[in-house]
Amino acid sequence: MRPRKVRVYRMRSGLPLAKCYKPQPWVITIGYRYQPSSRHFVGTVEQKQRELTHNQIQNIYHLFDISIERQLTRRFSAIASLPILFAYRDQLYNPMVNFT
Repeated sequence: MRPRKVRVYRMRSGLPLAKCYKPQPWVITIGYRYQPSSRHFVGTVEQKQRELTHNQIQNIYHLFDISIERQLTRRFSAIASLPILFAYRDQLYNPMVNFT
């Protein structure tokens, strides 16, 4: 009896890899995150009285992430990423400290 030739494919998402692989020459990704923060802690204890007396400090963050990917070959790609952060701090009261 003569041995049979068997083709072996690596599976990805239930399809043979050779059939489902379609290289994308350029991929651009943009991400955004917004985070407000006005809660205060000393250790693990939250300082809720600061919100009641209106002397809390509010921090606001805007984070953008822009990335570009270039498919070089079937196995290799190059990626460049640029994170951009805008942060604001709003102190709702004037400090009572004299720095002179």
